[in-house]
Amino acid sequence: MIKYHYIIFTIISIRIFTLNLQYAGLNLLAPAFLGLFFLLSVFKNSTLSIRALSNKMMMLNYLILCLFFISSIIGWMNGFELSISLSFLLKYVVILFLCYFGFIAASRGYKASLFYFILILNICNFFALLSYFGLGKNEVVNNIVRPIGIVGYSEVMSHISLFSLLFYFYLQSCEKWILQGTYRIIVAFSLILALVTLLLSSTLKNILVLPVGVFFILFFSGFGFSRLLKVTLLGAIIASPIIVYYGADLFIRLDKVVTAGIDLDIKKGDMVQSTFMFRVLHWKLLLTDWYNNYFYLGAGVGNVPFMKGFGYERGFKLDAHGDIVKFICELGVVGGAIFALIYYKFIRLLFSELPFSTLSVFCLSVILTFTIVGVAGKVFYSAYNLYFLSFLVGLSFGVSDSSRKRRQV
Repeated sequence: MIKYHYIIFTIISIRIFTLNLQYAGLNLLAPAFLGLFFLLSVFKNSTLSIRALSNKMMMLNYLILCLFFISSIIGWMNGFELSISLSFLLKYVVILFLCYFGFIAASRGYKASLFYFILILNICNFFALLSYFGLGKNEVVNNIVRPIGIVGYSEVMSHISLFSLLFYFYLQSCEKWILQGTYRIIVAFSLILALVTLLLSSTLKNILVLPVGVFFILFFSGFGFSRLLKVTLLGAIIASPIIVYYGADLFIRLDKVVTAGIDLDIKKGDMVQSTFMFRVLHWKLLLTDWYNNYFYLGAGVGNVPFMKGFGYERGFKLDAHGDIVKFICELGVVGGAIFALIYYKFIRLLFSELPFSTLSVFCLSVILTFTIVGVAGKVFYSAYNLYFLSFLVGLSFGVSDSSRKRRQV
């Protein structure tokens, strides 16, 4: 009999590999299939499903979904198309489904789920690597070649690589009881593959935040000083030849950002000296529009590209390129404060799960890491690795639920 989580991961994988196919129907496939499996699962496992659906993690998800639904109505009242906001709502419905399925999978095959994760992430990184070496299209942004590969644009590929790298590192550090013999060699190879793919992405912020993510994993897993030193030395030995080979371009880009500084008084027709300055100017325009027109309730989820910011010459409007600015503009002061409170509650809830589930270490670490990335990048809204993460969050809470029940017995 085919396992549910195999089907679910297959659906996610198909969606990832069809990111660049511009067919509206593809956006409906994942919610439709997952919704069907959700109904079948609830009907077949009512007792376990009630525990999953009433879990505190799911309660916070319900609150976020309600917040985004209200924000969609606000966007419609502001004159934006309701279909734009509803399209984003479907993404969050997928996240909610995957949290549920992760919880269910914890009682059916925790080890099998982790092995399937390794397979899918390796496939994603392999195709991303092929894209960087010429498989796929390229576009030039500020004299930087950005590949458009099978798994999406360069930033999407870089997010998947960073997520994969942290996941493999977590496995090597915290799940040694699972990784025995050949599996440990496979994960070590996968870690190197993800590191090379991340460096080739030329996504500076993701590369710079990698050590922070590693630190979070080590910190929350309770590493002592001697173990921390060993892991640091091992990581440095593995990464040093790759960083030396590929690092020159990164250092040039970093120096360019520092040298250019931030000039908010740039005139029309002037050349922007760095991608970071471009972001800051874009944020200034968006925040000015938000302050003047959408201060309290925001423009509505998904509507930042239609606000008064920068756009491409070919007619496409730019997203915020920073989740913090996007949340402020789309949710406003009221919605933003509610979301920040839910986020804080969720982090505290994950922290409370640490004694019961090792996987909580990874989930907490990667959420905090990508929150930092989200200051100057699109993570919450556009990184499809969140589909993987949401399943792992549900899996983590399912493991801790089982652990608590065993302790009570």
